[in-house]
Amino acid sequence: MNIYLNEACFHEISEIEESLKWLSESLAQLEKQTVYTRLQTIQNWQATYDDLLDKYSRTYLKRIFMRLEESEPANFGFYYYHFTHQNYGLSISENISHTSLAIAAEKILQNQLAIVLNLPNSPYNYRPHIPILSSPYNAQEIDKLVNIPCFDTAKKANHYLFFQEKIKPYLQKQGQEVEAFSAAYQAFTDTFDFQNWQPKQLKNNQLIPNIAFPASSQPWIQKQLSTWKIEKGSTNDNITQYKLLGGLVAELHGYTLNERLSSHYQKYEIYEAGSGNYKLLISIDIENGGFEVIENSGTHIGVYGYNGKYLKHYTNQNDINSHSLPNIPKHLFLFP
Repeated sequence: MNIYLNEACFHEISEIEESLKWLSESLAQLEKQTVYTRLQTIQNWQATYDDLLDKYSRTYLKRIFMRLEESEPANFGFYYYHFTHQNYGLSISENISHTSLAIAAEKILQNQLAIVLNLPNSPYNYRPHIPILSSPYNAQEIDKLVNIPCFDTAKKANHYLFFQEKIKPYLQKQGQEVEAFSAAYQAFTDTFDFQNWQPKQLKNNQLIPNIAFPASSQPWIQKQLSTWKIEKGSTNDNITQYKLLGGLVAELHGYTLNERLSSHYQKYEIYEAGSGNYKLLISIDIENGGFEVIENSGTHIGVYGYNGKYLKHYTNQNDINSHSLPNIPKHLFLFP
């Protein structure tokens, strides 16, 4: 999937320090993805405010540019227009043929997946999709309208990518309804505050499901997750499938694979979310499916299903110890 940084939105932005911070944080969260843009346009924006930049900021911005790739130009056989919605009717705004918006539109018209990342408070950011009209120079050919998925945070972009690249293929494989799941998942990611998420919150010595496993706050998602199972095979096949499915669901809930911690314990695949005393670690249950949940001290605190349902807590100390993470090296945590 192609990610395009919408350089056109920088024309409307004068808060250069806030923009630099947003760029840096967004690109850090998209570190495994290539982000394309029209570099010359952003460099022109930088030049406009160059007098406001100190030496450190100029160096910082140069480092940011190194994370971006130059976009290939859009098809010159077409004009690309950005639609803006008024109170009455539909009006066409500027021709954007030479921007990343046009290039993203062209990719989608070629049945490729593409998204646009917009600076917050941009006029392009009023709705979750940007409507673009593709008009050919040849008057005998018809216009085409395309809606481009757009986001103002890298977190939302990552969740969209995750759904399209991992969840959607699984749903199609299982013959489950993609559009309904997509709508419920979008509603979840749009409203849940991941930035201030504190997953470890207990009630009656059990985790609060909608907080620890927040995707289950959407009843339709919770219902679907309760049906997700693997096709049993050999022991090795089962382990592989449980890790794949468990990892998929853990990410769906907002957990991140901690590769360093997983490597440290070798036999576990460990996912992490939250900070301090509110941190939770998830080790994928490779025997029966589900999540072995562990607190930040490394102590096992319960087994939960993919839909957040509490399953059991070990009472035998040997069982607790065998599912805990002894002498946990906290310097390997992804989040402090």
